[in-house]
Amino acid sequence: MKPSHKLQIGDLVRYTRDPDTLPPNVIPDENPIGVIIECNTFLVGSDPSSSAILELVSVWWNDPKWNTRKGFSEEYPFDLTLVQSLDHLSKG
Repeated sequence: MKPSHKLQIGDLVRYTRDPDTLPPNVIPDENPIGVIIECNTFLVGSDPSSSAILELVSVWWNDPKWNTRKGFSEEYPFDLTLVQSLDHLSKG
């Protein structure tokens, strides 16, 4: 499965202040920058008529409070805003 979001490993992200998802998440005043360390796409359910695709990205946040005990958090890509793409840096 090809992901529908445009985020990739190495991109810098922040939480979006105006998410499309419902209900909207509540972001504290501090909104740290994170680095995407993994992108995953899962098929949820075995029945093709009712299965769904779940996309998650693992983000390492520069504020340790935002990371879980695993050292990163799993986020819905459409709740994130791209700050800087790794492609931008590699193309000079």
